[in-house]
Amino acid sequence: MVDSMLGASPEELKGLAKYVDSTSQDLSRTTATLEAVLNGQIRWYGADASGCRRHWAGSMRPALNQAISMLSEVSKVLVRNAEEQIKASAVEGGGSSGRTPGSTAGSLPALPPEGSDPRSVNDWWQSLSPEEQARYIAEHPERIGNLDGIPASVRDQANRLRLETEEAALRRELASLGPDEGDRRDQINQALGTIDQIRKSVEKVESSGEQAQVLLFDDSLQPPRAAVGVGNADTADNVGVFTPGIGSEPDTSLSGYVNDMLALKRRTDRLNMSEGNDQSTALIAWIGYDAPSGPDQGVRVVEAASPINGIEGGRGLAHFAEGLDAANRDSNLTAIGHSYGSFVTGEAVQHTDVFDNMVVFGSPGLGTSDAGNLRVPEGHRFVLEAKGDAVADLAAFGDDPNQLSGIEDLSTSSSSHGSASSGHSQYLQTDSTSQYNIATVVAGRPDLAVHGENAGAGDALRGGIGLITGVDPIRGGVEGLIDGGQHGGDVGESIAGTPGRIVGTVTGGIIGGVDGAVDSAVDDVKGLVSGTVGAVKGLFD
Repeated sequence: MVDSMLGASPEELKGLAKYVDSTSQDLSRTTATLEAVLNGQIRWYGADASGCRRHWAGSMRPALNQAISMLSEVSKVLVRNAEEQIKASAVEGGGSSGRTPGSTAGSLPALPPEGSDPRSVNDWWQSLSPEEQARYIAEHPERIGNLDGIPASVRDQANRLRLETEEAALRRELASLGPDEGDRRDQINQALGTIDQIRKSVEKVESSGEQAQVLLFDDSLQPPRAAVGVGNADTADNVGVFTPGIGSEPDTSLSGYVNDMLALKRRTDRLNMSEGNDQSTALIAWIGYDAPSGPDQGVRVVEAASPINGIEGGRGLAHFAEGLDAANRDSNLTAIGHSYGSFVTGEAVQHTDVFDNMVVFGSPGLGTSDAGNLRVPEGHRFVLEAKGDAVADLAAFGDDPNQLSGIEDLSTSSSSHGSASSGHSQYLQTDSTSQYNIATVVAGRPDLAVHGENAGAGDALRGGIGLITGVDPIRGGVEGLIDGGQHGGDVGESIAGTPGRIVGTVTGGIIGGVDGAVDSAVDDVKGLVSGTVGAVKGLFD
C-alpha cells in the first residue's frame, strides 16, 4: 500500500522537534549537575577520584557537549522542515514553489560513491557545515548510520532515529501481510527482534553508567546486521571490535555479547587504573556478517564448515574497522574473535593493516597457515585455547593458530589474575585469567599478560594422526577453497559487481577446494614415502 501523502505532517515534525529539543535540554542540565558534583559537591579523593575526573574532562564531557549540540541542531532542522512543508502544501500541487512537497530549501552535497575508502568518507563528512550534517542525520539516517568513515557518535544518532521509524514501518507491513506470506513475516519478526536486542543492549549499557553507541543496523539483509558499542569509539584511546561465531544472530544473541563487552571494558579500565593511567576504552560487539546457524537453530554442517561466510564477513569487518580508524586515527585498535568469528577476524586482518593488535580464542583457524599473511605487527598477535575446547583443535580454516609461529600463546589457566577457563565458551568469563589476558591486549599492555602453552588433547591427537599417516587432504582442501573463493570472488566482482562476486566465490571455492585437497594429499604422500624410505635406509646404515 502506497501512502498518498508526500512529505510529512508538519504537526508531527514539530512534535518530534520539541521532543528532541527537550532531550537536549535535559542532557545539558544533567551534564551541568555532574560537572558540579564531580568538581566540588562531592568529597572524593585519591587515585580513583583523580582518574575519574580526568576521564570526565578528557572524553565524557566533550562527548556529552557534542551530543547536546547535535540534538539542538536536529531540532532546528525539523522545525525548518515543518515550516517548508506548510509552505509547500499551501501551493496547490507544489508546482510554483519550485520544490518537491516535503523538501527543504537547498540541496545537500552528494554522498561519496558506494564502496568509497572510509577515510575519504570521513573527509567528506568533515567538509559539511554543521547544518548540513544535522540535515543528513534528520532527513537521511538510513544513509548515514551504516556508512563506514562517519564518526561513531553520528552513526549512533542516525541509527537511533532509524530504529523508531523502521519499527513503525515494519509493524504496519506485518499487519498487512496475508496468510501466504510466511517468509516475509519471518523476516519482519527477525528485524523486529534485532531492534529489540539493540534496545536491550543500549539500556543495559546506559543503566550501568557507560555510553552506548548503535554503530550498525541493516535489516535490508537476511539475517539483519547489527553492532553496538560500549564507550565512545570516536574518542577512546583503546578500541576493540569483537566478532562472535556460529549462532550469532542479532535478533537473539546481540545483547549477550554486548554484556560481555561491558564486562571486558570494566576489566580493561581496572587494569589501566591499576597501572596509573587514565586511558579510555571502547568495545564493540559486531555481528556484521551472516554467521552459520547454531545448535538451537539446527546446525547445518556444510554451512558451518564452509569458509564462504567467513571470507565475505572478513571483508566487511575490515571495511568497518577502517571506518573506525578514519574517525579516530590515534586509537589503539584491536581485533577480537571467537570461534568462527576468529576466522572472520583472520580474514579481516589479511585485508587491512589498521588493526594494531589481534587476539583470538577457541579458533578453528584464521584462513591462513602463515602468520606472515596477517597484517598485524609482529608481537601483537595472540591466541588463547582452553582445555577441553574441541573447536580450537579443528584446524578447519588453516593450521591451528596455537601451532603457528608468529602468534603468541596466552594462558587460560588459573592465576593470580583470575580463574581457569575450560571448554569453548568461557574465555570472556568475568574475573578469569583469559578475560584478563584479553584486556591486556585491548589496553595495549600485552607485556602484563600471563603467557602459557595451550596445546591440548586435540593437538596431540591431530599430531599423532599426521605422524602416522602423513596425509592431511582436508586441510589442503579447505585452504584451497579459501584461496580459490577469494580469487574467484575478485574476478567475478570485476566482471559483474556484487552478484559476480557471489557466483565467483562459490565457483572458485569449489575448484580451489578440489585442487587443494589433491595437491595436499600428493605432497603429503610424497613426504610419507620419502620419510619411510629414509627410515628404512636408516635401519640398514
